Amino acid sequence: MTSACSGPAELVMLIDGELTENRAAAVRAHLGDCRACRDEVEALRGLVQDVARPVAPLPGSFERVMNRLDEAPPRARRVGWRGVGAMLGAAAALVLALGLHARSRPELQGSLVARGVSAAPSIARDVGVTVYRGSNRLEALRQGDAVDADTAYSVGYRNIGPGPAFAVVFARDARGEVHWIAPAWLDPREDPSSLSLPPSEREVRPSGAVVFDRPAPGDMHVFVVLTERPLHVSEVEQVGAAVDLTTLRSRWPQAVVDEAVVHVGGARPDR
Repeated sequence: MTSACSGPAELVMLIDGELTENRAAAVRAHLGDCRACRDEVEALRGLVQDVARPVAPLPGSFERVMNRLDEAPPRARRVGWRGVGAMLGAAAALVLALGLHARSRPELQGSLVARGVSAAPSIARDVGVTVYRGSNRLEALRQGDAVDADTAYSVGYRNIGPGPAFAVVFARDARGEVHWIAPAWLDPREDPSSLSLPPSEREVRPSGAVVFDRPAPGDMHVFVVLTERPLHVSEVEQVGAAVDLTTLRSRWPQAVVDEAVVHVGGARPDR
């Protein structure tokens, strides 16, 4: 389960086939549920194609460059093959530069059309969290998965933003009991704070896993809450057994909240 929309850098890596198999599968699963991300992928594909498209130089640019070379003093023209290669390379670079310059001049090509704007850092765009199941073999948790009561859970993340973000990851089982994944809450006398997500262009893989204490059979809701400041376990516990997506988003309107519903106790029954 990808808890937040992927950033442009990760989507470009998906387009180029540079993501790991697990991460690519998680991002594709998120794209199936997120229209905004699908639109962004299409826009990025178009941008990549535009960048790759050759730029036509101004008519006559190459001829003018070669004429300038022919006008060079005889002494300058007596060069070896290495010098000729350098001159031709410079000529090609100049032709390309002339073509780019022509493309940017309004009187030649019309007004420039902006393809993007500078965006402020955003945890919704820059941070992605993946909840994994299993211990020996990690699998990204997906919407509708069937899990066992003794399934182990862990968290990986990527943060391409300039500063840290914070995440709490927990589940509400069919009885309304809350089970914690990150931070792991093992001692009721403690009140641990959110998992810190320092900047990292590569995915930070899980360093540990937790197993729930007798989760109730039936549908279980797994939540990821991303914030710009740390939360404490007690803040979430105060929401109570009725915790759901709407309540969490209302409680922390600046947070990014995501949810996946899985089924504890074997295959999901037909509905």
